[in-house]
Amino acid sequence: MSKIKKLSPEVINQIAAGEVIDRPASVVKELVENSIDANSTIINIFIQDGGKKNIRVSDNGNGISKDDLKLSIFPYYTSKICFLKDLENLKSFGFRGEALSSICSVSRFIIKSKTYNQKMGWALYSEGSYLDFNLKPIAHPIGTTVEILDLFYNIPVRKKFLRSSKSEFIYIDQLIKKIALSYYNITINFFNNDKLCRHYFCANDIDSKKIRISQIFGKYFLKKSYRIFQNKDNISIEGWISNENYTKIGEIQFFYVNNRIVENYFINYIIRKIIHLKRFSNSKIDYILYLYINPSEIDFNIHPSKKKIRFLKKKIVYDFIFQSIFLGFNLQSKKHFLISDIHQKNFKNELEKSNLFDEKDLKNKTILNFSKRKWNIKILMIYKKKFALIQYLYKIVLISLDKLNFFLKKYLLELDYKKSKFELVFIPVFVLSNKNLKTFHKVRYFISYLGFKVLLINNNNIKIISVIRSFRNLNLITLFIEILEYFYEFPFYDRKKFIFFILNKIINKKKFWTIIEVKKLLVNVELTNPDLIQHLPSNIFKIINFESIFKKFFL
Repeated sequence: MSKIKKLSPEVINQIAAGEVIDRPASVVKELVENSIDANSTIINIFIQDGGKKNIRVSDNGNGISKDDLKLSIFPYYTSKICFLKDLENLKSFGFRGEALSSICSVSRFIIKSKTYNQKMGWALYSEGSYLDFNLKPIAHPIGTTVEILDLFYNIPVRKKFLRSSKSEFIYIDQLIKKIALSYYNITINFFNNDKLCRHYFCANDIDSKKIRISQIFGKYFLKKSYRIFQNKDNISIEGWISNENYTKIGEIQFFYVNNRIVENYFINYIIRKIIHLKRFSNSKIDYILYLYINPSEIDFNIHPSKKKIRFLKKKIVYDFIFQSIFLGFNLQSKKHFLISDIHQKNFKNELEKSNLFDEKDLKNKTILNFSKRKWNIKILMIYKKKFALIQYLYKIVLISLDKLNFFLKKYLLELDYKKSKFELVFIPVFVLSNKNLKTFHKVRYFISYLGFKVLLINNNNIKIISVIRSFRNLNLITLFIEILEYFYEFPFYDRKKFIFFILNKIINKKKFWTIIEVKKLLVNVELTNPDLIQHLPSNIFKIINFESIFKKFFL
């Protein structure tokens, strides 16, 4: 009798689950990554008892159809790849197709979902096996909710190795922080035992990104760090690196490749080498770095949890990162960000083009002056949190901050359309509905003028390659679909109406303005065009006539 036997599907799946799911944080990681791949803009995470009793992740993404819902829990069934060559050009988080199946095999599992095209949602229930499940119609908004009850209820040994509820909560909290530092354009809410403990609001510009970083690490890290940005050919790097005087050294070290956090040891080797060359007193430096590279140049498929990667052209990547960081240390005494490949005499010119400022430079009452002529503007007060009283050219002027911001964004958008300068972006392929696909074909030769360069890969699959500067910090997939839906409703192009539509999408409306935000707004106006303030529409500012006020009240 043969001693070698084929394992049952249940045993196979539990063995596979051991490679992917080792604690509640692993479950949260897989579910949140699925939500990101579904183009979600809001993700809510609920846990109880450190995730041991209950984990629930809900999103407003694309959803899963009824037919796909039945296949989603089968091992190695996935919508992310189809062919072997797809592994060479990965743009999504989950692609192996084992996550939901593994989670399902070690828990009481519920998944609810509804797509845009479905009239009702569907729920799938399963306990410990993907082979035995129930499927029922339910009421559910567009998106997906996955609930995990009694994790490892059928594997007592694994359950014994879980730590206290507090410790498991910390693991999940740290994981969510890592994800929040990667996908700034997604609002993330984290509830522990029905209490909201983390709220990371959507961050679409550099200032709101700084706020999210400060939420996670405190303001001290940013104060003692400088920002770098460098791009060359099809590779770019950006982020923050602390200087050598930062006291909490070695606690903040995050390296992302195409928005996926990785454990790549050569980044630490590069920084250690720079520390040695610069002869710093500290042996470690804190950093948050984001590397963007063509997916065909990297291999994520070398570890079940995709924490480790390989670079096809390791030497080129190494030299690029080394030069970016090393040059950043040389320039940080002049400005807290890196400008690539510039000479000393061109530093001021490059600085004028930039839109990045450190709050330390904005403490003085007089606005920063990088242009040829000085503005010499002084902010006297903020009125009703929506207006600024300023002194300009010996006049006292009351400015509507919302209207000035709107005017500036409109001016920059018109400038982008006129110059037609595009910037490379790295976002996953996404699917258009049949309605939006028809609209896309009608405006596809017009789409570049609207601010997008895209590829229709096959069927309904769309890839955004580059966008104009005004769009770079937005949720591009959502914006692209909203533009198609706009032209579906208004098939005849009206320039003024369309510009107004776009501005309402790209402007982050503020409930109130702070002094720092006002100063930055005025600096941006000056750097964009020093003469712009003299040509503002009359509804944006009003000159205060103090002589008439004095006569009215005192004479």
